[in-house]
Amino acid sequence: HGELSSGYPNKTVTLAATDTREELTRRLAEVRTAHERYRAIVLVAHSNANGLQMTDDDFCIWTTLASWLSALAPEHLFLVACDAGQFTGVCTLFKHLPSLRKVYASPVPISPAQAQHLTLLIRQLITDRRVDETTLRLAQGISFLAHRGVLFRWTRADCQARNELRGHAQTIAAQFLK
Repeated sequence: HGELSSGYPNKTVTLAATDTREELTRRLAEVRTAHERYRAIVLVAHSNANGLQMTDDDFCIWTTLASWLSALAPEHLFLVACDAGQFTGVCTLFKHLPSLRKVYASPVPISPAQAQHLTLLIRQLITDRRVDETTLRLAQGISFLAHRGVLFRWTRADCQARNELRGHAQTIAAQFLK
């Protein structure tokens, strides 16, 4: 948080660290009050294919996460959480978050070293208002070569019915790369 805040003084970077559901609810209300919307959200949590462990005492399925994020209207979501980039969960987020355009996440377990490569993408999004293909492929390549990390970028189009088989195949193939 501090690294992004100091590197981009003209951008709003908000940290909402929490340990309990009560604290999460309070912090989300504060965040919503502070700004109308957040173009990009970075979530760091424990997770699996079914959802995220947002606090020490609360596991939420993907639809619950979407309902918590809906008032913030994110366009980009970075999930630094194991297995959070699997096709079914990501498509659930797209279905319930109409503002969402892209999700960046790993469909397999992710380590802190692998997660550092998402920083390249976050920095470019803040600086250029988009993540270009070259930077995406560079981050994906470095993550894989250095740490056997797998990073996906999913779009709303990836979740259309005609792409369902490919999406599931990508998620399954990623299991062999870890």
